[in-house]
Amino acid sequence: MTPAPISLSDVISLTDAEPLTEANSLTEAEPLRSEFADDEDFAVILEPYLAGIDAKIQAMREAAEALPHDREPVRDLAHQIKGSAGGYGFPQVTEAAWATLVACKQGDAAAVEANVEELLGLMSRMSASCHATTG
Repeated sequence: MTPAPISLSDVISLTDAEPLTEANSLTEAEPLRSEFADDEDFAVILEPYLAGIDAKIQAMREAAEALPHDREPVRDLAHQIKGSAGGYGFPQVTEAAWATLVACKQGDAAAVEANVEELLGLMSRMSASCHATTG
């Protein structure tokens, strides 16, 4: 018996996290700032992390090209992003990465693709935040 697909809202309810709001949605173009963006001491480690986001976005896009036949590259990247984004003050990205990871494990191609799009949108907003700060 195949388990029922898990949605992002299911993931959020499992983690007791705040649901994604319109301010965090894919359609919102505003840069996504770290919860620690105003901490000058944290900026020392935040800036290099954000500087690598464009490469992660490109890697995820390339991995997504193998969908739906090969989910492993997407799963591996989602796992990495899930593990790092929250620690750098981006819990919305962690939630989206976790939903992507779960969808990959469940083999739900439609959910994987939808979650990858959400994740890429949030990561693009992270990148915009970096470029707004540095450029």
